[in-house]
Amino acid sequence: MTPLARRLCLSIGAAVAAAACVDRLPDQDLRIVSATAVVKMPVEDFAKEYQTDRAAADRRYFGKAVELSGKVADVHEAASGSALTFNDRTGAEILEAVLLDDQAKAIAGGLDDTRRVRLKCYADKFAAHVLVRSCVKP
Repeated sequence: MTPLARRLCLSIGAAVAAAACVDRLPDQDLRIVSATAVVKMPVEDFAKEYQTDRAAADRRYFGKAVELSGKVADVHEAASGSALTFNDRTGAEILEAVLLDDQAKAIAGGLDDTRRVRLKCYADKFAAHVLVRSCVKP
């Protein structure tokens, strides 16, 4: 193998390895629109899995599409865009859902009196609370 071919192979190998080690999702990922959810569950159950075993939940869900339903506690602007907050029964924040910009106005503005919503999002790694990104209406 020539030195040039060897460098090319090493570069490609390094790029593939780096992609496999991603630990942060993009704030806005349009692939969510056509992604198939690996699980459908209430926000409370999803957050409970993270509270029970954070590492196992990250292995199971990180970077995958999940479909979640629950009652919105707050609509706000996060650093990465419009977001919905979900609380547990005590009022503590358990999940933040960052909305895909293309649908943010329709989702946030379309909440009725029950404030219940169903979203399809990419699961991100646990930070101060459970975080999902690129959320859209399924």
